[in-house]
Amino acid sequence: NRSSGARVSFGAPQWHTEYKSRVIEITQSFQKRSIPIIWVGVPYPRKAAWRKPYSLINDAIKAGAASGGVPFVSIWDDFLKDGQYSTYGEGVDGRQTLLRADDGVHFSMAGYIKVASLVLPHLGKSLKIKSLECEK
Repeated sequence: NRSSGARVSFGAPQWHTEYKSRVIEITQSFQKRSIPIIWVGVPYPRKAAWRKPYSLINDAIKAGAASGGVPFVSIWDDFLKDGQYSTYGEGVDGRQTLLRADDGVHFSMAGYIKVASLVLPHLGKSLKIKSLECEK
């Protein structure tokens, strides 16, 4: 906790409140400068032990974004195949391609392009642009 300096256990209700407040603080900092902000969630990880913590992080980011009235783009389900982690999936061109990096968290270039394609519609709305899309 920043105000008291006390440690807060990851995943505890106080942790959620603190993480959410930091998201709100960052959001407000951007808003004061009239800079559009879009929060993007963390992806579904390969390691099962990381899924619950990542889900908690996404919940806190989503709550903070909602409080700030800004978009939260969940990418959690967009990189799953039949509900499971997969290194390969459908790219923006519709073909099966390598989307994830070897670490089971990050993306290949095609994966990052897919993330961008999920964020672009929200960016277009924030910038009041009628249409934005990734090159295929």
